[in-house]
Amino acid sequence: MYDQLEYFLLAVMPYLTLLAFVAGIAYRPYRWKRATPATVRLLLHQAPKGTFRSTLSLLRETLFMPSLTRASWALWLSVWTFHVAFLFTLFGHGRLIAEFNFLWGPLNIGLPEVQFLSDTLGIAVGVLLLITSIYLLAHRSRGLISEMSVFEDYFALALILGVIIAGDYVRLFSHLTLPPINGVGFLLLSASSPFIVVPP
Repeated sequence: MYDQLEYFLLAVMPYLTLLAFVAGIAYRPYRWKRATPATVRLLLHQAPKGTFRSTLSLLRETLFMPSLTRASWALWLSVWTFHVAFLFTLFGHGRLIAEFNFLWGPLNIGLPEVQFLSDTLGIAVGVLLLITSIYLLAHRSRGLISEMSVFEDYFALALILGVIIAGDYVRLFSHLTLPPINGVGFLLLSASSPFIVVPP
């Protein structure tokens, strides 16, 4: 029974997750195209004139979200912190596929220092993600925004929160070592092995 569950989680579930993600992304434009046009005309702020200025304005809004500060500085801080922590998480998870030796060499950082930074920053980033996701879920549950929210809004935040809790649990309480995980990540990415066993 355990071997079958292990096979499903390690060899089948990652590809099912990827398939569901691609299908969902492909379905979204189809749903937008078939949606009923809005009867209310939406007024948007005029974009700066010129491609260069428009691009700078878009980058500024994407990276720093200044318009969100008009609603709430606390909300802006939590959203911006969440996204920065998420970028660090993506970078850290890249090590599950291959070590960034091309980066550590020029910086003259050895693997013990890399592991220390990974452990320290990993815990800090995990805690930040947990705190900010709980705040965002609580923020959506009160006031006018709760009246505008639908089930999918809460469900998406709940899924994100669940993934963060699972990741924090693995970080704080598991004893997985990086080299075997490297092999799992690489083989899953290359789809060269139907079943991989991770040593405990």
